[in-house]
Amino acid sequence: MNVMRSRQNRHLYIFLSMGFALIFLAGARTARAASVQVSVRNFLISIQARQAPVIDVLKAIADRTGISFETGDPLAEPVSLDFKDLTLEECIRRLLVNRNFSLIFEKSTTNVVVLKSVRVTGSGPMTRVQPGPGLPQPRPEAPSQEHVVHRSYKKDWLVKEFENAQRLEAQIRIADPDDGISDGGARVRRISRRSVLSQIGLKKDDVVHSVNGTPVQSAGELIEALQSASREGGSIHIERKLRDGRMEPIQIEIQ
Repeated sequence: MNVMRSRQNRHLYIFLSMGFALIFLAGARTARAASVQVSVRNFLISIQARQAPVIDVLKAIADRTGISFETGDPLAEPVSLDFKDLTLEECIRRLLVNRNFSLIFEKSTTNVVVLKSVRVTGSGPMTRVQPGPGLPQPRPEAPSQEHVVHRSYKKDWLVKEFENAQRLEAQIRIADPDDGISDGGARVRRISRRSVLSQIGLKKDDVVHSVNGTPVQSAGELIEALQSASREGGSIHIERKLRDGRMEPIQIEIQ
């Protein structure tokens, strides 16, 4: 009887040991799967990720390059990717493909443009993430004579947001054409922060000169030009001047 009980205990011990070993190995595989590695060499970025949430990859990029980002999308789905020697802009574009996002560039003291922040549009509240202090900045992408805001949106979403002209006109007020604008254009006197017009980058006191080459001087002309351009697809180029007199076009890519 004692011999049989001893054998049963030994078999139970072996069974439990194997179970714990399998659990440990499964946990180890899970831990390895949720990994992100970002490296910078010669100012180009390489990323290796295994089943890591998109937001974790974006945070790792921010920590390594010094950019900031804000998102209204949880970006929770896991991704596996292997990027080799890409520019910072190309990394972000590939990571956020099929999403509505904005890339904000700023001109440096050496008169070149660098990517400074990323904004992802979503249905949730905006969450802002700042990079850690003292982290290296990426090399400027290219010399430029002006600061251009690059944005990317899904065509179906953009067309739907622009379809209600009456609602859009209630969300923006344009100054009269003869209200002190010597070089023409539509000066924005008021704009709702929740409007798609604000999301694409328009701000109070902007002067919008044209949309894809079509001159605009009123809210109706601006909205009609944006509706037409969004339906055509491809891209939308908004020529605008800031309140301080600097030109800062908005370039929208339609997916």
